[in-house]
Parts: sequence; structure tokens; C-alpha cells
Amino acid sequence: MNGIEKLNIEKNNNQTLIKILIDKNYEKELQDNKEEVILKITEKKNEPPDKQLKPLKDKKIIIDPGHGGTSFGAVGQTGVREKDLNLQTSLIIEKLLTNLGAKAILTRIKDENVTLAQRVNVANNNKGDLFISVHYNGYSDPQANGTETYWSSQGTKGSEKLAALLQTQLLEKLQRRNRGVKQANFYVLRETKMPAALIEPLFITNPVEEQIIIKEENMVKVAEGVVDAILKFYS
Repeated sequence: MNGIEKLNIEKNNNQTLIKILIDKNYEKELQDNKEEVILKITEKKNEPPDKQLKPLKDKKIIIDPGHGGTSFGAVGQTGVREKDLNLQTSLIIEKLLTNLGAKAILTRIKDENVTLAQRVNVANNNKGDLFISVHYNGYSDPQANGTETYWSSQGTKGSEKLAALLQTQLLEKLQRRNRGVKQANFYVLRETKMPAALIEPLFITNPVEEQIIIKEENMVKVAEGVVDAILKFYS
């Protein structure tokens, strides 16, 4: 029979033992009813090779490097500027997504002023599937530290799921304090017409975390965390 490699029936006193070896290319489902036991054996559907190699094929992912131009964002003790880190990290994310078959669209590709409305328009006009705004945190107290991710309850369905996945994957990559997944009525999260989230992986105003993120290898970790979250979103 298709899907069954071997079948043995053994009798021992008042018991009957049926052993069935299923072909690895088949899936099984067992239904135990009152009067009968039904074993369904179905051939596995193999994904096309292109789908295996390019799991994000045809997905449009909008990556939004926060700030830019005259908007510096947070500034670290060494003078590192958030707007620069946002763009550097976003370009790494773009490269990783492209390798997985996605079409990564950045709201800015250089150091320039981009309004919130313009960022939203890029996402909506391109009919993006996901929107992720890339930021690094800052606070007046240099002891503030950790990772947090935002979503808006007024945004598109799926945003909370996306934010939760991003937070989990960033924590796994960076191993910093978990500040949680939070709601915020940010314009770019509220007005985009696709699941949207905003990441704050580290505080560049914290001396320890600033030294972490100025290393490119750690920006790669952030980018990998973002991409892993996107893959899990669609798995």
C-alpha cells in the first residue's frame, strides 16, 4: 500500500499488536472512534525548490530607518548618532531580506529628512506586507538599558504578533534586559495599512549598550533578529 513500508500483526494471549512503519514521505493521522480506529496516510506536499531557497519570495517588507537629516535622534557619549545607526542596521536588514527573496523597501537610503507622512506613504503606496521602524533608544538617565518593541492598538491586525516576535528574537540575539512589548500611538504604526512595529534594541545613551551597538557585528545581530522574527511571522 502507498505510504506503508512494513506491517506486522502480533498476537499475544488476548492482545493483538499491529505495527505499521510509515514511509518518511507520508504523514499520518490516527482517529480513535468508539467502534473503529482509522489511520489516514497522506503523501507530504513538498514545497517548490524556489520556496525553500527563498522563503520570503514576493513579500514586500518596508524597513523604516528612524530619524535622518536634521533629526539626529538619541546621541551617545562617544558622539554616535541614532540616525546613523538606524540606517546602518536597516541596510543590513535589507541585504538579509533580499537574500531570502523578499523585496525590501527602505523609507530612506541616505542621511536625509523624511517626514512621518512620507514614511507612511512609502509603505502604503508600495502595498507593503510588513512595516518595521528601526530605532535605538535614548534617555536622560544613562543607567536606562534594555530592549523594547512597540505596536499600536489602532494599527493593522497582526501588529501585536509582529512586535512580540521581534522582541523575542532581539532578546535572543542581544541577551539584554527585557523591557517588554508596549503599545504606543506612534504615527507610523497607526497609519500604515499593514502589520507594523517599532524596535528599540538598545540604549545608545547607556555606556555599556553604546559600546555594544557601535560594533558592526552587533548590528548584524539586530538585523538577524529582525529577519528571524519575519520568518516566524510567516511560518
